[in-house]
Amino acid sequence: MGMARRITLALAFVAFIPAARAQQGEVRSADCSDLGRRFERLVAVYIDAASVMVNEAGNIPKALEMARKRAVAGDVQATVPMTGLPWLMRSHADRYTVASVRQICTLAERNRLPIHIATCAYFTALNPLGEREEKRQLVERGIAAFEALPAEALRGAFAPAHLLQDVAFLKACLVPDRASAYDLSPV
Repeated sequence: MGMARRITLALAFVAFIPAARAQQGEVRSADCSDLGRRFERLVAVYIDAASVMVNEAGNIPKALEMARKRAVAGDVQATVPMTGLPWLMRSHADRYTVASVRQICTLAERNRLPIHIATCAYFTALNPLGEREEKRQLVERGIAAFEALPAEALRGAFAPAHLLQDVAFLKACLVPDRASAYDLSPV
């Protein structure tokens, strides 16, 4: 078989592998100490959405009221800036309160927005408190919920291109160790 034919067959084979699966090999060898940076990139989506809402409303209190009204009216997308607005008012160190974590995770369960599901899974994985196995199960449940989303859900305004890779990266960092217990040590 000629070299050109082998390359053509190889390219044809690769074309049938879904993009997320093709990237999984790269993610498996990733350095899991990068979870914090990836988490901050997810949080930036909320803060950016909040900033846009503030520009639209003129100030934070008006923006918060506008986002709440839209969310109550059924606009699921409005929950992103609504969540990010309080973060604009806090320092980085005070940003991640128990209330903000609960809000994100509750929204993840209620409205199934991909950004909420991924961020909740990262919050859980990066939380230094709690039992390791229980946290692992919660993170796995979040990853499964994310993976169960229809493809069109990943095309929304608050579904950045890196979202699939971030969830695949988190999943890769949950591989079992030799003792069959799961290690979230970088988190």
